[in-house]
Amino acid sequence: MRALGATIATGLLVASVLAGTAGPAQARDKTVEINNNAFWPSTSRILIGDTVTWEFNDEGVEHNVTATGKGTAEGDFASETMSEGEFSHTFMRQGTYPYECTLHPQMSGTVIVR
Repeated sequence: MRALGATIATGLLVASVLAGTAGPAQARDKTVEINNNAFWPSTSRILIGDTVTWEFNDEGVEHNVTATGKGTAEGDFASETMSEGEFSHTFMRQGTYPYECTLHPQMSGTVIVR
């Protein structure tokens, strides 16, 4: 009977590893495209340790990515003003992080970290 229990436990462990549910989650990247004076998608849901990369693809129009939530290290991220290229930030704390383009305040987005 113990052998059967050990076999079942081992099988469940192997299944969870294959399904990606055992151990810490691996960091992933999320891309936000800046195009047509907007962030696409405007809301990004990620896990702790994930990186968001904003791609500047708005036909030469300058933009930036500036956090609007202050008070924590995560709430102080900001890119340079750019018309092309990328800006990335890795989020190490759970929370909701609003941001905008300070040149175009109607452009706003949110990163939600679980």
